[in-house]
This record gives sequence, C-alpha cells and structure tokens, in this order.
Amino acid sequence: MTSGSLLHSASHASPLSALGYNHYGSLLASGHLSGTLTLQNSQLQVLQVLNSHKAPVTSVSFCHPKWGSLLASSSSDRTVCVFRLEAD
Repeated sequence: MTSGSLLHSASHASPLSALGYNHYGSLLASGHLSGTLTLQNSQLQVLQVLNSHKAPVTSVSFCHPKWGSLLASSSSDRTVCVFRLEAD
C-alpha cells in the first residue's frame, strides 16, 4: 500500500467536477458544477475565475506548451471553450 502526505488543501464555492494541471505543474484548472472554471497557481492562490459555461464543467485540459498556453474545457451544456492564457 502507498501512503503520502497532504501538500495543499483548498475549498471551493461550488463542488468540483473536473481538474487538470498544466505541463509544468505550475497551474491548476478546476471545473465546477456551477459551470465556472478556476485557475490557480501551485500554491493554490486563485488567479482567475472564468464564467464560461451554463452547465457543469465535464473536463479541463491544458495544451502542451509546444502549441502555446491554451486551456480547453467542455460542459454538459454541449459547449467547448478554449482560452489563451496570458502571463501576468
């Protein structure tokens, strides 16, 4: 059996329905049942909240850095959103 220790913990306003880390592990995208996406850094500080869907988010995925800094999400509302992530 494998054991581990908790590195970070965070709470969200809406229940989570999808999670994804970028290629470098420096960004976390979480999709919510409310249809929102939350983008956080590796310390779980909220960088941005995207209100992009009208139904629960079903998946999130970061593009490989070779193709740019893109985040895609899909939802039960039958939409796919693609975001170009800008560095601050």
